[in-house]
Amino acid sequence: MGFLMGRVSCINLTADCTGTNTEVRYIQSIPLGGSSMKKSIMAVIMVFMSSTVLFAQTVKPEITKVIVYYDSALVKKEAKINLTKGENLISIDGLPASMVNESVQVVVKGAVLHDVSMQTTYLKKGDAQRINTLKEKLESINNEINVKQNEIQALNTVLEYIKKGSTSPFSVNMTAVQMQSILQLIEQHSNQSYAKIAKLQQALQKLKEEKERLEKELSLLNTGEATKSLQLVVVNAGQDSATVIVQYITGNAGWNMEYEARANTEAQTVEVTCNARVYQRTGEDWKDVSLELSTSKPFVATQHPTLNPWYLDIYQPSYDYKESAKSMALKSEVDAAPQEAEEMPAMQEERIAFSFQVKEAKTIPSDGNTYKIPVAKATTDCILRYATIPKVLPYVMLEG
Repeated sequence: MGFLMGRVSCINLTADCTGTNTEVRYIQSIPLGGSSMKKSIMAVIMVFMSSTVLFAQTVKPEITKVIVYYDSALVKKEAKINLTKGENLISIDGLPASMVNESVQVVVKGAVLHDVSMQTTYLKKGDAQRINTLKEKLESINNEINVKQNEIQALNTVLEYIKKGSTSPFSVNMTAVQMQSILQLIEQHSNQSYAKIAKLQQALQKLKEEKERLEKELSLLNTGEATKSLQLVVVNAGQDSATVIVQYITGNAGWNMEYEARANTEAQTVEVTCNARVYQRTGEDWKDVSLELSTSKPFVATQHPTLNPWYLDIYQPSYDYKESAKSMALKSEVDAAPQEAEEMPAMQEERIAFSFQVKEAKTIPSDGNTYKIPVAKATTDCILRYATIPKVLPYVMLEG
């Protein structure tokens, strides 16, 4: 075995094994002469390795609060983490693909946040196979639904024909026994047809329910075609645990307002209820979260507008008259001089934002459906009366 000769001015060693990173950044200049010196260098390297190990763990923060805007939502999450000495690598997986990267904010209470990085994880092969399987099942169910609907339509056509021609089989020369036999045959065939329609409708209802379930599952998988994750480097500040708080804005969510009015004709009052229709399809369910509804628009630019000046001058009325050749020539010379174009004033209307804090915890699944949440209610006196114009509209209307 030979000997290392010369000098080493910098050693940079990086290792990665099962989520543990080891790094030696700098070692001062050391002369190398023999095996004893090599042992000294290895000892120094081991010291640096033991002091810079990253301990990795994956956490799944729980959603604590959601602020829903008209076309997006601000999601806040918290998680408790256990810390070891030195640096700790914390991974937060399963974040929605619609998360706006620039909106991500991370706060660590009880430790020092050293670095934050983001990654995008695309659809796994197993999920893609599941999507293909669901699509094949949906296609098969749609075919079965079409077959059932065609059978029901055919039976209804036969029953309609029986209803229209129920008296045509009879003739004057028929006996009562023959007529009774024909009626029994019509009744028997009608009962059988109605029984078949009832069974087909039951089967059709089950197929539609199965179709709806598969479509929801497919929708969730399509939403999760790509997910995002955060990697945090947290330095222990002397405590064994800390709290990670993450918040971000995500699309595929929003809410709109609707109003319901209920009139009481006896008390001559009207109760107006204001409801919020909340929906979300972010890929993660909001379970028992503190919900807040806001009318603000975080993605609208708030740059201060530039105001264009208005120039006031003495009004000079214009008269219609015939100009002479000389005056027209003078005017042409004046018009030929360059003039600065006057800009029209720009107007921008600013609105005040309101927010509604829902008192009770709410659950909003990630299925794209709208969920009604009462926001406000008020009752006011109102003079109610009934009115109708039968010649124009055969209905009675309530006016107030």
